[in-house]
Amino acid sequence: MEQRSVDNLYQQIRRKEEEYNELESAYRMQKKAFEAKHEEIFDRKFQLARIADDEAGKLNAFLYKTNHSYHDGERFVQSLQQLMDQSDSAFRKRSSTLEMEEEKLDRAYRKERAALEEEVNKLRREYANANYE
Repeated sequence: MEQRSVDNLYQQIRRKEEEYNELESAYRMQKKAFEAKHEEIFDRKFQLARIADDEAGKLNAFLYKTNHSYHDGERFVQSLQQLMDQSDSAFRKRSSTLEMEEEKLDRAYRKERAALEEEVNKLRREYANANYE
């Protein structure tokens, strides 16, 4: 085979390997972004739970200091519980959505990676055969 063709195959292999490396890099960056989003929603849920606990504690202290019964603050506690239930529901929904988006990213990445690997392997076989001619 002509040296120009061999050099051309070598350049094609290098370009495909570069595409592969760029794909890997982009995928890792996107995975880190998903990880950050998961951490953010978890932190928000945790912060809200802490605030609700603090408020419930303040209510209990107020009721104790003013000699009121727990029944007097029941509506407030129910409101806090309802808020926490809504927060938990929103957390699960957002978490599920993120997981579905991440799974979609994983499938697309694996598909593209497999196609690139197949192309690189094909070019390498052609290159190896060209060097033996």
